[in-house]
Amino acid sequence: MYQDFKEKGIFNDISHFEEHCRALGKREEEEWKLADKILAPSPFVRDSIIAKGICEEKIIYLPYGFKPLQTKENVIKFVKKKFSLKKKAKRVLFAGNAGYRKGLQDLIEIAWQLPDVDFFVAGSIEPTFNVDMPDNVNRLGKLQMPELLKQYKEANLFLFPSYLE
Repeated sequence: MYQDFKEKGIFNDISHFEEHCRALGKREEEEWKLADKILAPSPFVRDSIIAKGICEEKIIYLPYGFKPLQTKENVIKFVKKKFSLKKKAKRVLFAGNAGYRKGLQDLIEIAWQLPDVDFFVAGSIEPTFNVDMPDNVNRLGKLQMPELLKQYKEANLFLFPSYLE
């Protein structure tokens, strides 16, 4: 994730983020060694864990319950197709720790390209997240469960382009 962000130029000064990624990676590898079984949601994750030297017999491949769209272009096509059939409100919800790790920058990039769609961000936005947001992105902040459930019900689409689970 760190290397990907570095190559894309997402951060100008990423020294603090590099340390954070290293700490997460170290903790993750220690957890893998302690685990009896590891659930991998994709072949990529499974193969990445094996490449780190973890015994393949520990890993159980448990795929996501959906097929990821993979690229922002595919997401934009999907959203346009979904909303072309509806004349009512067009609401996309992002719920979670809002920042680079969870792909908030991708949601914002998509929002810039779809100005007639309303995007709602539920969750605390990381202090280091520094991206200009268009007017169609609404910050809801951290919500209590009843309000979050209401947001899920009102949304037409849930979008969570996470880089790291």
